[in-house]
Amino acid sequence: MTGKELADKFRLAVESVAPGFTTDEISEFLTQGQLALVKSVLTTPLTMPLARLHRLEYYRAEVPGEEFTRVTSNALYGNSWVYKKTISDGVLKLINVGITALLDNSSVYYSTQPIDSSSIHKFLNTATNKPYLEKPVVTVTSMFQETPHEHKDIILIFGDNHNFSDKSTVNIGGVVEYVTYPIKIDAGDEVIPIQFPEFADDIVEKAAMLALRSLYDVQGIAQQAGQSKQEN
Repeated sequence: MTGKELADKFRLAVESVAPGFTTDEISEFLTQGQLALVKSVLTTPLTMPLARLHRLEYYRAEVPGEEFTRVTSNALYGNSWVYKKTISDGVLKLINVGITALLDNSSVYYSTQPIDSSSIHKFLNTATNKPYLEKPVVTVTSMFQETPHEHKDIILIFGDNHNFSDKSTVNIGGVVEYVTYPIKIDAGDEVIPIQFPEFADDIVEKAAMLALRSLYDVQGIAQQAGQSKQEN
């Protein structure tokens, strides 16, 4: 099933109440409907073939250009041992990051603790905050990307207790496992199949709900504006 065929199903679902959506608007509703469906099954992956969105990427500490790089110019991170790696695709859900640290002539392996990016300040070493990190913590952010919401930067924070300060060389590599975003749906595409054709009806159902909700929201705003003018 192509994006255009899916768009035709969408038009049939909403034509009686909202026949005037443009192709671009339908593309956005279908894309958001597909994303909502994927998010709803992230905790129960057996109900949907999420393997199509599963990614496993390897970065070798000993290979220049593959390793994580230390972030030293960001005022937010101060003197904390923070490393960054930009991965291939945007991260919808970070599953696991395993770390290999080459410290001088020895290798140390770490498992990590995923955290929400909004709580990163709790794990940074500052004058008033000295956290003990049993494991390095890891999160994903779009802070270093030019495109908003492009969550492709893995941020890794080590604690002072990991004793990096006395090492002359510290190279970080790792394995990053995550779920990426589904491919956007183009309602005008007559060639390329959509990513989840077996869930076409579910995508259309969620997209139609989003479309009708947006329509009612617009109508509600218009009514409020009209009432405000009458009162004035």
